[in-house]
Amino acid sequence: MSLERFNSSGNSQTQISIANPKCFNATSLSNISGGLASCGTGTAATPETYQIAPNYHAPYTQQLGSSLERQLTKTISGTLTYLHSYGVHQMATRDSNAYQPLPGTFFYNSTTGPRPNPNLGIVREFYPEAVFKQNQLIVNINARLSPKFSVTGFYDLSYANSDTGTASNSYNLKQDYGSAPFVSRNMLFLMGNYTGPWGISFNPFMIAQSGKPFNITTNNDLTGDSFFNDRPSYAGTASIASNVVQTNFGNFDTVPQSGRPLSPTTWATDQPRWP
Repeated sequence: MSLERFNSSGNSQTQISIANPKCFNATSLSNISGGLASCGTGTAATPETYQIAPNYHAPYTQQLGSSLERQLTKTISGTLTYLHSYGVHQMATRDSNAYQPLPGTFFYNSTTGPRPNPNLGIVREFYPEAVFKQNQLIVNINARLSPKFSVTGFYDLSYANSDTGTASNSYNLKQDYGSAPFVSRNMLFLMGNYTGPWGISFNPFMIAQSGKPFNITTNNDLTGDSFFNDRPSYAGTASIASNVVQTNFGNFDTVPQSGRPLSPTTWATDQPRWP
């Protein structure tokens, strides 16, 4: 849908920002109170187009697994499974016409670092060069505790890393390589089955999982791609006080100083911790 609406073949849309939206009547955009001049000068947003990368490859995932199953008692059996998954040509979105960052900084400058194609604005490209790696240890249990009551379930311990999603650095996907934000470290599932009077079956179940990792981001568009997913750096002695934000995860500089490393990608979870 996005490729059809915002491609580079003339179907792109232009967005205009009005400084004084109150000049429009609440019931009709055509009824401008105070005259057109009261609206101020409209500012056209940077045009955006969508495209698929010329080197597009369909994503695929390779898996290697091993499983050991054992009868623990007469009524309880268990299975231990190890899975390794490796995905290549995974999808990421980047600005293929991004500004070159200024040397030694994370910032762009539209005058000293123009876009590779100055005739185009932001080009949101579906870029199939991300990777995904996952290791899983899965324990399954099946217990028939009585002729009428049984319990089954599994526990999944998962370690996954990726650089998929929207790139914060269109020139280097590896800057976003870290814990996959769509995978929980721990997951537990248990379900019981009880056959009651008159053949009525009861199936209570429980699902528990740990929080998924997420990014600490700044509301400053440091790269000029309008993605607003740039990460801050940790505050240092050279940080400007007005740019420093104190959180439960640490003190961050929303406008990173030259030479200061960015905060790690997707390291935060629902339990604050200090790196």
